[in-house]
Amino acid sequence: MDNIIKIFNTTKENTDEMLKYSVKLCIERDGGISGIKKLQKIAKGCRTKADYFNFFTNILGLNAEESETGIILHLNKTQCTCPMASQLTVDKSRLCDCTKEREKYMWSKVFGREIDIRIVESFWRGGNDCVLELIL
Repeated sequence: MDNIIKIFNTTKENTDEMLKYSVKLCIERDGGISGIKKLQKIAKGCRTKADYFNFFTNILGLNAEESETGIILHLNKTQCTCPMASQLTVDKSRLCDCTKEREKYMWSKVFGREIDIRIVESFWRGGNDCVLELIL
């Protein structure tokens, strides 16, 4: 994780390469690959927006709502849970771009198709929760 922090602290912009590198390390660190494989089995039948909504609310128990373009997930956090937040010396709102790419990678793998993510609300950008929209 020290390499990621060094990149964030010395690079002025979030480059695609930096974010891809960060996402890969973050997912590997958290044991995310095995979690993705488990979720893939459960999510195999998701085809429609209603299927995705059911998956998030009834199967995973997340606070979600349908939007015009997808599903909005309220992560119900009380603060940013990124382990890098306390070690950054630059604008911490950049972490939200990392989260966006991590969620995009993870849900695209889970559902076996490209999923885009939009940050609706985040702590580092003045919000009271982490809220993401999965664009289906």
